[in-house]
Amino acid sequence: MTRVAVIYTGGTIGMRPGPQGLAPDTDLPSLLAPPPVPENRFELDWHTWSPLLDSSQIQPAHWQQLGREVEDRLHDHAAVLVLHGTDTMAYTASALALQLGALKGPVILTGSQRPWHEAGSDARDNWHQALVATQLPGLSEVTIAFGGRLLRGIQSHKADAASDAAFESPRHPPLALWRDHPAQPSHWQRSDAPAGWYDKRTAFHPDYRNQTVWCQQWAPGHPLIPAAQLQAMGIRVLLLTLFGTGNGPSEDPAFTGWLADLKNLGILVVGLSECEKGIIHRGAYAAGSALLNAGLLPAFGMTREAAYTKALYLCACEPTAGPERLAEQFLQNLAGEMPTR
Repeated sequence: MTRVAVIYTGGTIGMRPGPQGLAPDTDLPSLLAPPPVPENRFELDWHTWSPLLDSSQIQPAHWQQLGREVEDRLHDHAAVLVLHGTDTMAYTASALALQLGALKGPVILTGSQRPWHEAGSDARDNWHQALVATQLPGLSEVTIAFGGRLLRGIQSHKADAASDAAFESPRHPPLALWRDHPAQPSHWQRSDAPAGWYDKRTAFHPDYRNQTVWCQQWAPGHPLIPAAQLQAMGIRVLLLTLFGTGNGPSEDPAFTGWLADLKNLGILVVGLSECEKGIIHRGAYAAGSALLNAGLLPAFGMTREAAYTKALYLCACEPTAGPERLAEQFLQNLAGEMPTR
């Protein structure tokens, strides 16, 4: 018998139609049951958030709350299963991976693209598959079980707003794939991906009260927010999404001057690729190398969700650290967020 703590935060999986459209409903725990597989026996311990949240309402403070709750439940449960909306699931998975450190059991997030009660919903399959994943041997990290794939949480992102295969992990292979068999129980088949991320850190759930990270997507001719304005807002890290392998208008003196102003004011600038499988690295193009020479820190192949939550986490953990210290920590592979391909 596997004792599993189920934390129901909200999301489409338990929603019902209301006057303004779909909204979270508290009836879900009474509707769900463990999968009817004799060898997979579960004891479920439910914890329902009040109020339940559409995941588009999730804030960093909720990550702190959820991380503490997950850590507490793992003391007397073999695993924790989090029911969560899809819009910010990858952000939450990334934050939990950073906050929880070394784990003694799996933390699995799942949800659905369509409500449980809707005909043809993916909710039942995702729920059953996530539960079975709690019994996978050697699994002790934060993962997302969705659409027949078990993904490393901190390397996942939402790629599709309609398909059952909503989540991708473009730079890390799935940890396992769901296999349906007509003559035997369906099961997870482990892949050749690394067995798990060995995290030596102890759990820490920082106070995210201060917003210290600014995100900007670069586009041709995009206006530049003054560096002094960002400093006045308390911004310590700017995540700048660039073209391809980290290219931008390196021959535009206004742009390069802006980067210089940010550096002089102590704001760390981290470069992300707009491409799902893009990796920022030096030497691919002169335009990208010039930006790195100007002080841009490459995020390599981190997802935007991982980069954002990592920047917030580091700033919250070290509220007085300067840009050099933040850059040093950002380049460390803290929770398996760095790409393997």
